[in-house]
Amino acid sequence: GYGCGIMDWDGTGVTDVVCMPIPVTKCSALTYKAGQQECGSGYMLADIDTLTSCAGFVCENMMGPWSIAHGKDMTKKLAGSGYGCGIMDWDGTGVTDVVCMPIPVPPPVAACNTLTYRAEEQECSNGQTLVDINTLTACADYICDNMMGPWSVAHGSDMMKKLAGPSYGCAVQNWDMGKGTGIGDVVCMPGNTPPAPTPTRRCDNLQAAKFVCPPGTQLAGLESLEECSDVICNTVLGEYAIAHGSDMTKKLAGSGYGCVVEDWDGTGVGDVICEPLSGVCNSLNYRNEECPAGEVLADPKVVKVCSTYICTELLAPTYMAHGSDKTKMLVGSAYGCIIEDWSGGNVGSICIPATTAKQ
Repeated sequence: GYGCGIMDWDGTGVTDVVCMPIPVTKCSALTYKAGQQECGSGYMLADIDTLTSCAGFVCENMMGPWSIAHGKDMTKKLAGSGYGCGIMDWDGTGVTDVVCMPIPVPPPVAACNTLTYRAEEQECSNGQTLVDINTLTACADYICDNMMGPWSVAHGSDMMKKLAGPSYGCAVQNWDMGKGTGIGDVVCMPGNTPPAPTPTRRCDNLQAAKFVCPPGTQLAGLESLEECSDVICNTVLGEYAIAHGSDMTKKLAGSGYGCVVEDWDGTGVGDVICEPLSGVCNSLNYRNEECPAGEVLADPKVVKVCSTYICTELLAPTYMAHGSDKTKMLVGSAYGCIIEDWSGGNVGSICIPATTAKQ
């Protein structure tokens, strides 16, 4: 009724919560040190994300009801079950217990040595790809010490995270693209085109995602939505979830609504159905100006189907581009990676080899 979206919240007036299973394996690896301020060998203070997600497990299995402990974030403390078992603000004093987690095993230094830092650029060179979040996190200190300026900020392939330079503490932080665009640097790693997946039945390859398809996939075509609706509803789509594919006039309503493909006005649907990337998407190129000789502007159907690929692999987050339909443009991931009306202006071009366009 409100458009099914994530909104800012002042912490009041909401009576419902959404829960997920406690990651028992991750939480059971934690240790609790009563009356101590340091972790043993091989352990470090638990980060705030781990402390928050494992709070219930720690309260139930490790700490006393009136105990209070902290992790790495010195502004937050975990209060035991006698206080409601919650993460609370903390002034940094009077807490004598700590919660510890195993120190992640970093990749070999050689792996960090293979990274490339590209200042004031949004694309990696040929043979490289944006670094994944695990490598960015593990190599953060190396990048800060050897590649980036003290006040620099960069991102990799995870468009929800950024690496803030030494003067910001050399930390991987959340990145609110809607409010904080303007990150001009990227970190790249060696990368090759992954091998094509082993062919399987179309319906077995579909998946659901929030808002944008993950790398290596694209919005599923209407034919896939209609042919595979039962499989989607029974395996990947929530009972009362609603999703769309590349056809922005149709939506698939979950089993709670009868699992049917219905007309859609293009608003209020937050889930998408994705399928493996087609070969045509890999042939696309982004050009700052007109398509060069041998290439033509991509058909609007190709732009729509390949929108996720274009946003994640070709288009900088704040860039925009158009295909052969001069009334529409695709806006980058900072604006939601969606197709909007375009009345002209300075945007890039989505091009495709002329030989591929004729196929």
